[in-house]
Amino acid sequence: MGECSTTIYAARTVPLEDVGLFSCFYRMIPESRKRRVESAKVDSERRQALAASVLWLHGLKAAGAGDDYAEGRLNVALNDAGKPFFPERENLHFSISHSGEWALCGFSTVSIGCDVQEHYREDEAILTVAHRYFSEEERRLISSEEDADDRIRLLYRLWTMKESYAKMVGCGIDDRLPRIGIRSENGCLRAEGLGDAGFLHELAVAEGYSAACCVAAGGSRPVCALLNLTDLLE
Repeated sequence: MGECSTTIYAARTVPLEDVGLFSCFYRMIPESRKRRVESAKVDSERRQALAASVLWLHGLKAAGAGDDYAEGRLNVALNDAGKPFFPERENLHFSISHSGEWALCGFSTVSIGCDVQEHYREDEAILTVAHRYFSEEERRLISSEEDADDRIRLLYRLWTMKESYAKMVGCGIDDRLPRIGIRSENGCLRAEGLGDAGFLHELAVAEGYSAACCVAAGGSRPVCALLNLTDLLE
């Protein structure tokens, strides 16, 4: 990866409904990622985990680290908060997310978090989520939208930005989310409230989905690459 580089790889999981294609991709990924696929409880989650793993491997190779990983010179470890990282590469960071029929994997030279969420049409449940994880001001903003679809879109926009920031700093989804503030600064969206600030970028993935990434200070505006999984078959 170049200096201050950030790339988000995104792909639909639908091609993996083909059993033969699923098997081919499964054989490509490392054992650690296979365990994640195997731990999924239903087929849709297995496709999500496999698609994310394929994107992760693709991104690793694009960053010039594929051989190091394959030959054991690059390893994945977990920090105290459970965030995965590469101990041997201080300037290579990644984040994975999946929802519905989409998977994302972001790579950056600085700390990164990314999130994608399918919009689920359950307005009452949406407002319950807002009450638990959003600030009073954010709840008022969501409730002020007269149209249910607009409420849902706004909630998921805010949610993906908050979760991508939480992932960037290495926090889980818990009662700290209402502490996350999002504000505009010099034309950029900035997230803060959990330690280091991050800079937010919304990603256009597909209709009915919201996606965002958050990068630490010094990170570049992300390039979002929408890929077809079949093009990544070796």
